[in-house]
Amino acid sequence: MPSVMADHDVEGQVKLVLQVLMSEDWLEFWLELSYEIESFERLGILPHTADMDLWRLCQARGIVLITGNRNSLSIIPRICRNRPDCRKSGRVPFF
Repeated sequence: MPSVMADHDVEGQVKLVLQVLMSEDWLEFWLELSYEIESFERLGILPHTADMDLWRLCQARGIVLITGNRNSLSIIPRICRNRPDCRKSGRVPFF
């Protein structure tokens, strides 16, 4: 089952979007997506986990990460082009 998780810097914004998606007007659409909502706490991730470690964990578990941390995470795809340990097909996006 696909999952989605908010990075700490956008937890409030993602919570609001999820409230809309779970409202009467959008609930059928949200349920059809069948996304599970994950969190740092639920997965036992420490709040100050390094960006690369967080990205790898999300990739390994198929979690779409929503973040506002463009500085660190935007370089990960470029780093992975040159590293066989993170060059896999079927990578999960982050927003």
